[in-house]
Amino acid sequence: MNSTYNNIILLFALIVLFGCSATKTTTSPQIIQSHQPPSTISIQSQIDTLLNNPVLSEASIGIKIVDLNSSEILYEKNSTKLLRPASNLKLITTSAALALLKKDFWFKTEVLHDGKITGKTLDGNLYLRGCGDPLVTAESLDSLARMLSKNINTVTGNLIGDVSYFDDVYWGKGWLWDDEPEAFAAFISPLTMNFNVVKVYVRPGRKEGDSAVIRVEPLSDQIKIENYALTSSGGIDSRTDSILNHIIVTRQANDDTIIIAGSISLKSVTREFSLSVKNPEFHSLALFRQKLESYNVKIFGDNLFDTTRSSRVIGSINNKLDTVIFEINKRSNNLASENLLKTISSELLLQRGSSQQSIFLIKKFLSSIEIDTSKFIMMDGSGLSRYNLVSADAFIKLLTYIYKNKPEYDIIYNSLPVGGIDGTLKNRFTTSSTKGNVRAKTGTYSDAVALSGYVNTVSGATLAFSILVNNFTNNTKEISKAIDAIVEVLAGY
Repeated sequence: MNSTYNNIILLFALIVLFGCSATKTTTSPQIIQSHQPPSTISIQSQIDTLLNNPVLSEASIGIKIVDLNSSEILYEKNSTKLLRPASNLKLITTSAALALLKKDFWFKTEVLHDGKITGKTLDGNLYLRGCGDPLVTAESLDSLARMLSKNINTVTGNLIGDVSYFDDVYWGKGWLWDDEPEAFAAFISPLTMNFNVVKVYVRPGRKEGDSAVIRVEPLSDQIKIENYALTSSGGIDSRTDSILNHIIVTRQANDDTIIIAGSISLKSVTREFSLSVKNPEFHSLALFRQKLESYNVKIFGDNLFDTTRSSRVIGSINNKLDTVIFEINKRSNNLASENLLKTISSELLLQRGSSQQSIFLIKKFLSSIEIDTSKFIMMDGSGLSRYNLVSADAFIKLLTYIYKNKPEYDIIYNSLPVGGIDGTLKNRFTTSSTKGNVRAKTGTYSDAVALSGYVNTVSGATLAFSILVNNFTNNTKEISKAIDAIVEVLAGY
């Protein structure tokens, strides 16, 4: 009896023992797998595989990726190699500007006078002083003119533009001469309007042989138009160039004469072109005068340029620093970035703003956050210059500083394009793992593509990454796709 009883107890114990062991063996690994992100080794091998893409075979590449929660370096390749950053340089310009100018800084464009107002007559000169605001538009000048017309209907003196806020260097060092008159390489001026760009609209006339119909916006007396374009009988309704539908729109090199030539099909849609303005301050002043006159303000004098010492401000246009930073990073606005750069030295050194002096101040800021400024070259504010050289490591140090000094730097973080949502990343990172989870600054020109920013991963980590690719012959879109594939891997971390 005891023997039988003992055998039953032993059998029961074995069942319990091995049953529990089997349970642990089959279920425990599943629980672990569902919660652990891919290992660092897995990330490295996946990125190494992606870098073997033939599209990247000729290119010079610099990469660094850091987990901001643990400070662990997840991947780096040539991270200290100096490469052209393209518009990724705007991260440096905007971050330094926020630190140096402070978040409560306002840009302004002011109207002043040096005379006496009796009734609605100004006996003296009227000034339009530009202080670097890149967000002034034709509409805001119209609003300013309408407001002034309520108090002034006659100016006995001149309308004077004051551009003494910046130096007279209107073209960035290291910019390509053949980028002119492209809209993305607009001339720099403290008196800016519509980003110093005009849009030219071309549509066919009523019948074959008629001149093409031209519209320029905003149009001032500074802009001259020479229209040699004709309407053709071609039956092609297309925006693409063909022998019957070939329109050339350009500007003379030395002035603001716009030339339109070629032919446009009777069935063509309206074509739109954008050109930089050669003399933006003259354009802004001329348009402001036209706006004043449209509100029945009579100016007896001429349009001139000089420096005003008057403090009698009677109107202004104002834009806060955060709105300018948003425009620069979200839409990669080159002109806004160059104006912001010069504003730094104009405000801090109380002299005419210059790129060189502002870059000196920016380097002092970067040194204060332990970025070695002897290890990179900065020549402008936008990244258009081919002389700029920055490493992925420098961008990671800046991105880490921004992230760890929130909310002070929320303005920078929130200004970055969001993958699949807005800005220059609206049509990139549209998958479920990346849409809304990638915030990064893009950068592109013919032989340089860059992307630096942040990605929130499926495991809840936040990574900072910088990927710089230079010196390739492939299409920039193909390079961007290769970069995006790497970020997709990071999102799955």
